[in-house]
Amino acid sequence: DEAFMEEKNNVIICIEQAGDAANMATLHRVKKFDPELKRTILVRGKLDKFYDDLHPDNVNSWVTGFGDIPEHLLPKTFALSLPHWDERTSPEPPEPFGKMLQ
Repeated sequence: DEAFMEEKNNVIICIEQAGDAANMATLHRVKKFDPELKRTILVRGKLDKFYDDLHPDNVNSWVTGFGDIPEHLLPKTFALSLPHWDERTSPEPPEPFGKMLQ
């Protein structure tokens, strides 16, 4: 509801699928109401879909949304990742979850 997003005392939770910034339609809409993202919590999910594309030289770009998060907010960001396995071949993790986290 846009009336909710217009109210300056409300916090906006923006939930999007990870991907390149050109496809971040929800975040672009939120920025109309909170241009500096001062009252917005951005949650990006499904980063595991891009697991094979992640490398040490580009992982920070993925986590920061390829530049769509304002520079002044980057110190306030954090990422959380859990072990990944192909659920099509096995619905259960290949090893005990605790061991995969090591």
